[in-house]
Amino acid sequence: MCTSCKFEKQTSSADVLPSVQTMNLADLNALQETTASRLSQRPGVAASGLKVASAVHTTSEGGVFVSTGSIGPLQGDVTLSGTLGPFPVELHLTVKLDNETETVTVSLEVVKPIHLGPFNWVFKLGGVTKDAQGKIIGAQAVTLSADTPAFPQSQLGSHVLCFLKCAGLAIAPILIECLGSLTGGPQGFIACVVAKAGSGAAAIAACVAKCAS
Repeated sequence: MCTSCKFEKQTSSADVLPSVQTMNLADLNALQETTASRLSQRPGVAASGLKVASAVHTTSEGGVFVSTGSIGPLQGDVTLSGTLGPFPVELHLTVKLDNETETVTVSLEVVKPIHLGPFNWVFKLGGVTKDAQGKIIGAQAVTLSADTPAFPQSQLGSHVLCFLKCAGLAIAPILIECLGSLTGGPQGFIACVVAKAGSGAAAIAACVAKCAS
């Protein structure tokens, strides 16, 4: 018989509660209205916006965001608002498709917690197919164009460079994933990018937060 036995408690996954991010519906609705209002103030949105949609995003770092997107024939706009820890976050992303130059231009601007940008990336579509009206209805590849403005690294701080890296990691994969949607014409491509850009913007915000840590 054991006279001095020691028992160690076995910890199971049920003994540790997962972290939960909570946001009141009233706060969520207010944030959605604010995001939609900010989006409507962006240049060109009122003229091009044929469809508007919103989505809620959470990140493992504790971020809670609402993205609102506007979809037009050749342009899409996304505004992301929310909080990441104690910091307010606001990002604006615009994507434009040019049938003539066969390029996609992505602009990204951070308004909160600090102002950065806007920064522009120009991507060249390869293996392009067009319809009788000259609209792009297919492409086999997308690559960063030489027309993309150079970012003078020696003149930028480490936080800005980190932001640019985060943005690059998020933007290019979205464009590649949406190439197939060009079968629906330019607006089909724009709709696909806008649908994915909300999550992409939230990922950028979370990535940028790590830059400051």
